[in-house]
Amino acid sequence: EVVQFFENQGYSLMTKDLQGQQGSAVNSLSEYHVSYQQLLNLLAKRVNLEPREFDRTVGINTDYVHATDLFLELADKEFALQQGVVGTKAFLKKYIKKWKLKPRPEEIIVPPPEEEMEVAPEEEAEVPVDGE
Repeated sequence: EVVQFFENQGYSLMTKDLQGQQGSAVNSLSEYHVSYQQLLNLLAKRVNLEPREFDRTVGINTDYVHATDLFLELADKEFALQQGVVGTKAFLKKYIKKWKLKPRPEEIIVPPPEEEMEVAPEEEAEVPVDGE
């Protein structure tokens, strides 16, 4: 199905790569896996967004972590997750500003009233020093 999909898009996966040059021979499952990952990375980079899609797209800068990296270290997973948080917050701030959104009354968090201090700091009792 995957091969058929890309061939329908005009890419001949069996004989040529996307630049039209002769592809390399694949002689094992691991070579196929590596070639397939490289193809997916290349296709992901070629995705073009139309201007109407910008306002509904959350940008996540994953830097060195690719969508097709299947085996990530814990630090890489945490990095990608944190970048997702940063991108989502930026998207929501922009969205709220663009649409001039305000929180609903039931969503407004009212801080509890501050309790009056019983003794002001300057009125504290003196502490005896060395037997006084």
